[in-house]
Parts: sequence; C-alpha cells; structure tokens
Amino acid sequence: MIHAKHCSGLTRVNPDRLLSAYWQVGGKGKIISCSLLFHDGADLVGRVTKILYDMGVNIIDLGVMPQEDHTTRIRASLEISEDDGSFLDRFSHRLRLSLPEFLTSEDDFFDKKK
Repeated sequence: MIHAKHCSGLTRVNPDRLLSAYWQVGGKGKIISCSLLFHDGADLVGRVTKILYDMGVNIIDLGVMPQEDHTTRIRASLEISEDDGSFLDRFSHRLRLSLPEFLTSEDDFFDKKK
C-alpha cells in the first residue's frame, strides 16, 4: 500500500519494510520490447532491473521464463525517451559488461518493430 510521507498510519509500520515510490508524470516516451537470454544465474532479474533503473528506464512489463536447457529468458516492455536513438546499443553494452551470463547478441534480442 502506498502512503504519503506524512501519513500518521506509517508510525505503525516497521521502517525496514518501507520503500520509496514515485511516479513519472507525462509518459512521453516510446515503448520497446526486448527478449534477453542468459545462462541461469543468481539474481538475474535484480541485476537487469538495476541496470535499467540506473539508465532511467521505466519498466512497463517484465516476465521471467526458465528454460529446460538451464538458461533463463527475460522479456520486457520498456518506456524510453522518444529521442533516445542509442538506447539499444548502450543497454546491450551494459549487459555485456555487467552480466557474464548474458548470451544473446544485440541483433538477436531486440524487437525493433515497436
């Protein structure tokens, strides 16, 4: 449940269970879809979403599908800035640098139709 910072009901909540939340106003970006393939690894979703967070990307939808061959596919719909023509290259580069489990090449995993 989301509360304003000054809500009196928050005094009854354990502070360790609180998270900050904010909304981006306007929704002026474009939506792209991608499918990422990884070797199975610890905390893949957390590490991928951390990269997206650091890049300022809004995650619209995210799905994780373990595969029988010990790989994991992560599909995501992302809202990026309308004028960000280099996003795909930068995201792919960060995945390669940060996640040794990352398998697919840039041309294979992005749905560029949207």
